[in-house]
Order: sequence, then structure tokens, then C-alpha cells
Amino acid sequence: MAADQEGIDLDPEVMQAPILTRRLFLRAPTIGDLPALTRLINDPSVARNTSRIPYPYPAAEGWRFLRASASATAPRRFALFLITHRGNPRLIVGGAGVDWGPDQRPELGYWIGRAYRRRGFASEAAQALLHRIFAGGAVEEVEAWTRVGNIASQRVLRHSGFRRTGAGSRYSRMLHRHVRVISFVLTRADFGHAAPVWQRA
Repeated sequence: MAADQEGIDLDPEVMQAPILTRRLFLRAPTIGDLPALTRLINDPSVARNTSRIPYPYPAAEGWRFLRASASATAPRRFALFLITHRGNPRLIVGGAGVDWGPDQRPELGYWIGRAYRRRGFASEAAQALLHRIFAGGAVEEVEAWTRVGNIASQRVLRHSGFRRTGAGSRYSRMLHRHVRVISFVLTRADFGHAAPVWQRA
């Protein structure tokens, strides 16, 4: 079930291969995920800490997300995953992804549904995806950011080896305005020293 993680570079099709961790299965979204995804993500506590997720989250938004994830024709500069339980890949607990451009560092993002927080799922999923990003040898740094008040997400990033690099603002689709954020960067060397919580027991 798990994809080979050796020799991975930032090719979107290769990046999108599924990832198996100790408790989780990260996989590409499918159209059949729409009802469960919409129920889980339609939560102000999810949208508040992201820039791209609106609230309310209508089914039409879910359709657009799933169609973009499945697109095989348009140029893709991202890889998107649903975070699911290893024992039940239909049970969605959150989402994660990486976005990049030709001259940009990859940017890591993730969210966890309200009912599945405080179990370490965000750290486990983030570190597994970071391993995928760094495995090919071409990437030296990964970026991430959090809302100023999102202490839980800041802990996830620091646990993975990220270091704070500054502050700025991002546009929130939920609030329809820019909000204050903290920026982080993870280097290959620092990730090598992070606690490997994503691995199998």
C-alpha cells in the first residue's frame, strides 16, 4: 500500500503517491470523499487557521478542490492529500499538502478536523510529507506559516525542526481580510534531527 519513498523529487505525480505512517494513510482525494470531507472541513476552527479554506464550506467548493486534485491536464504545482486512518482509509481526519513554484521553496500546509485533534496526527502527517519532499535530494528548505495565535500548529512545526524566520500577513478567505502570521523555514539538516514520529512502531 505504501509507496517507495526513495528517489522522490518534486514532480507532482510522484509527490502524490500515497504515504503510510504508523497510524495514518495519506492519499489523494477522490470524488467519493466529498460528503465526508465537506462535513469535516465545514468548521470555523479549521478555516480560521488557513488562508484558502472558506467558511461556510459549500459542496461546490469541495467539488472544485476534488476536481483540481484529480486534474491530469492542467499544469500542477501542488500535491494534496487527505489524512486518513491507516486501518480505514475512508475515515478522513484532516488534510495536508505541498505547494511550490519553479523558483520557490516548497510550502507545507495541513489541517486536522476538530474531533481528531490532540492525538499527534498533525505532527505524524507533516513529518511523513516532509520526508517525501526531502527524499529526492533536490530540496534544501521548506516553508510554512501559522496564524499568530495558533500555538498548536506552531508546536507541530517546531517539533519537526522548523525555525521561526519572521512575521507577515496572509489573506483569509473566511475573514475576507489579511491576518497576522508567523513564517517558518525547515532545512534538510534540521529535519534530519527531528523526532521521527511518523515512522512505523
